[in-house]
Amino acid sequence: MAEQKNKRSAKKKEQEISSLNSSLAKTRSGKFHLSEEKWKKIVDTSKDGSIHLDKLMEISEITSEDDSKEFTLLESALEEAGITIFDPMANEEPSKEEVEEKISRSDMEPLQIYIKDINRTPLLDSKSEWELAKKISDSKIKIQELIKVSGLHPTELRRYLNTPGAPPPPPLKGHDRRTLAKQAQALAETENIYAEAQRVLIESNLRLVVSIAKRYVSHGLHLLDLINEGNLGLIRAVELFDYKLGYKFSTYASWWIKQSIRRAIADQGRIIRVPVHMADSINRWIKASRILSQKLGREPTLEETAKEMGISEPKLFEIVKVSQEPSSLEAPIQTSMESSLGEVIEDTGAISPYKSVLSLVFTEYLDKMLSTLTEKERKIVEMRFGLFGQPDRTLEEVGNELHITRERVRQIELRALKKLRHLRLAEELFSMMMEIGH
Repeated sequence: MAEQKNKRSAKKKEQEISSLNSSLAKTRSGKFHLSEEKWKKIVDTSKDGSIHLDKLMEISEITSEDDSKEFTLLESALEEAGITIFDPMANEEPSKEEVEEKISRSDMEPLQIYIKDINRTPLLDSKSEWELAKKISDSKIKIQELIKVSGLHPTELRRYLNTPGAPPPPPLKGHDRRTLAKQAQALAETENIYAEAQRVLIESNLRLVVSIAKRYVSHGLHLLDLINEGNLGLIRAVELFDYKLGYKFSTYASWWIKQSIRRAIADQGRIIRVPVHMADSINRWIKASRILSQKLGREPTLEETAKEMGISEPKLFEIVKVSQEPSSLEAPIQTSMESSLGEVIEDTGAISPYKSVLSLVFTEYLDKMLSTLTEKERKIVEMRFGLFGQPDRTLEEVGNELHITRERVRQIELRALKKLRHLRLAEELFSMMMEIGH
């Protein structure tokens, strides 16, 4: 019975791997391939139909932004195989009411104006998207070819052509000025085509950025800031998109938008910066706690949450510790808006008035006691015990300063201490020292 169950399980895994390979084959261009061992790890890790983003990147060894094309192919393959990628920083698509709750009134008006503005730009169909991407790619190649012909940057070439009588730079010697002017004109026209195609592709996908950014609210950054960061990712995606690979631009751009937003949250979302991997762990802990609270009807214990996350208690304790946000000492207390937090927190390092006075009296008594010694005896005792704010010294250090042997220092010290021991002030001084805590 158990043997049949194991066979069925093994067969199911083979089917899942076959499905993954099949879906990947539809999306890849032949430049990307995961080994069977890595596919098996992905299947084993995604038994519940989802896989953690960090785990996926660890298994596939896709860790840098240079691998964005490969990640897009992998994401498409997993989507076709019915496996979702769990991003701990992203939430479910929030409702309009939920978004409004998390946005301050000062942000709401500019956000509404921005959304109204970007909604004026029509969405692109697949054909238009492909044509624009091709135009960008072709223009980029043509610009590079024209620059190669002249051997100068476009700005330098225009500067030369716009300065009558200027001697040609070394790369342009032997070139006809009229021919160069035609090349500069062709370069300017191509740059305009490139910039215009980029503009249209960017503007028609700004709604995608807003849609993704909404999922990352509640991480310490305003939605408008998240949108700005996402827009930077979108611009980068437009610059690097390769239309020849055959997948949709929105699929590729989503990677860059999410990466840009996630990095901004890790860098700017907290007063004290935490690494991206730790920010992910904090969000996993928050989500696990929320799920357990709903299941149990109470706040879960540290042990229960650690078990749910599949990590040790000490590791979770470290995550919880790092997640704590610092409070401003200037923050007003809710019960009394006139008082600040700094005014009611006890300064455990502050010396009490009683101990402060006692310390002054102690210094006076000590000075009185030491005045009974000879000048050399007093100096040696002060140096050896680090009195009156100076550091304590070794026998050798004292000897070097006073130009006597360390043995002689020891003898003078013993003689001085013997004198002090018999003074009445010694007992009172010892009692004060115990109270002050010296």
